[in-house]
Amino acid sequence: MANQINTEDAFAQYLDENGPVTVAGIEFDPSDILKSCDPTAFRVGVSDYESSMLDDGIWFEWSDGDYYDEEESEDENNDGYEDDE
Repeated sequence: MANQINTEDAFAQYLDENGPVTVAGIEFDPSDILKSCDPTAFRVGVSDYESSMLDDGIWFEWSDGDYYDEEESEDENNDGYEDDE
């Protein structure tokens, strides 16, 4: 089974991995800053991120043009490692 990916959300999550940025004592998510200040750069970043995820084999593109990743099997933990028994 595969999970459909919202590529804009995935890219925003990637940008926000290191936490918020503080400007004049106010915290902002990096993705919100980029999206607001330069929406074209944000869209280009999404496109580059999509390409990178496809090239690395993390995502695949279905015939409908949407992106998907493989669903974790029930035998795997959230950390990607199988239980040691």
